[in-house]
Amino acid sequence: MDDDFYHWLLDALKLRQDLARCLILETPERTLLLVGDRVAEQVDKLVERGCQFSIDHSGITSQALTFLQIIDAHYLKVDGSFAREITSSYENQLYIRTFSMLAESRDIGVLAQGIESE
Repeated sequence: MDDDFYHWLLDALKLRQDLARCLILETPERTLLLVGDRVAEQVDKLVERGCQFSIDHSGITSQALTFLQIIDAHYLKVDGSFAREITSSYENQLYIRTFSMLAESRDIGVLAQGIESE
């Protein structure tokens, strides 16, 4: 969220659109809480340059669903706390299923962290 870095990055991506298409920029969900609505506009400009955007540790804050509405994300990484014990926790299964359905309605890919078994 450093303005100087952000503008440098925009300029660099404008010059190297071939590289921009190879980048997936990622931020933790908690960071989005700290920066507020300002991040949506910044993400939009980065996506216009060709980058993709991912929200890491998704689902751990009460505003997780709000971010799905305001951020033009390509991927969500569901926090590992929901993936643990996924085979035995109905609550975690329900949460990931619901979160995935909402993300799919916005054409957002969902990744689960911490999957250690088939």
